[in-house]
Amino acid sequence: MLLAICFIQLGLHRVTARCNARNLSSERVMQKAGMVKEGEFRKARFKNGGWDDECHYGILKEEWQAWGNSDGRMRLGNGLAAHRS
Repeated sequence: MLLAICFIQLGLHRVTARCNARNLSSERVMQKAGMVKEGEFRKARFKNGGWDDECHYGILKEEWQAWGNSDGRMRLGNGLAAHRS
């Protein structure tokens, strides 16, 4: 749903996200949204007295559109659908 807002309402052509490389749950969320891992930055984030690696993900509008179904609805993991134009 957030990607629909970014691409449809805001007119963006690219959306990026990042997370701590040890946060596998966040990585799974981005992958399930159709985002592609574009890189891992070593020791990019200083937190709690130490350096952590950071994963960078991205998706282009045309990739997001291709990910949807022919009826113009994006299927969500829980069986719901979000409408997009």
